[in-house]
Amino acid sequence: MDTKTFTFIDLFSGIGGFRMALNNIGGTCLGFSEINKDAINTYCENFQENHNMNFGDITKLEKLPNN
Repeated sequence: MDTKTFTFIDLFSGIGGFRMALNNIGGTCLGFSEINKDAINTYCENFQENHNMNFGDITKLEKLPNN
């Protein structure tokens, strides 16, 4: 699939398995939410993502990003 058709936030992201599936069907990730430091580091490595794209603990999330 060449065209991105929807956006998403990867909640409880772990190391990014669900993101891989959503990317494969046309999704664009706007950010991720993870609290485990090792998982965050692996996620960022797997997707060449900056650590500041992590929203952290979703129970403290007050605003979602604009797509």
